[in-house]
Amino acid sequence: MDLNNKNAVATRWGDRRRADSDFAREQILDAAVACYQRTGVNKTTMEHIAREAKVTRTTVYRYFQSRGEVLNGVVMRATIIMVVELQQRVANARDFGNFIVEAAASAYELIPASPVLRLLLSEDAPVLQRVYVSSAEVLKLAAEFLRPRFEEAVELGEVHAGVELVSLADWIIHMVSAYLLTPPNPLCPTVDIRETFHRYLEPALVSNRSLPRFQ
Repeated sequence: MDLNNKNAVATRWGDRRRADSDFAREQILDAAVACYQRTGVNKTTMEHIAREAKVTRTTVYRYFQSRGEVLNGVVMRATIIMVVELQQRVANARDFGNFIVEAAASAYELIPASPVLRLLLSEDAPVLQRVYVSSAEVLKLAAEFLRPRFEEAVELGEVHAGVELVSLADWIIHMVSAYLLTPPNPLCPTVDIRETFHRYLEPALVSNRSLPRFQ
């Protein structure tokens, strides 16, 4: 979204206001969310979104070329909101191991707490795969979130050799999504998500660790 575009095309909106591009996009995304909640992601059409926003389909297509582009916009807006909360949660992490565990565990908690992102979990797995797990935009956002602490950890020698930022971000997205989509095996002892990540995620990434904190 170009926040500096002062020459955006204005249009008459449903309440007869003239809208700049940013306002129009936000209204369309809000309308899409309402449709997803009522009808489901897979069954929502551009006609549904236009009707909910009280504009024509032509107006919707002026800002979004397809249903998939609308869905990506909805997902990215919700993900950015979640990342702001993540940044607050990990701000005081004492080292990279604790940072990565808290980031992954908090994402696991915050995704279903978001009304929009929870919709993806209620749909079939291919929806989550297409618009979240395989999203270039989500991967870029995750990598940029990790970058400052990751680069610091590399300089301090806290990260195993060969760990690469973008691949790490992709792995964490897949791992958290798998936990969200698939209930734990009944044969697996019930453990706190942070304990699980401290046991298995942290040792896979962090070098020069002390003895495991959980016995």
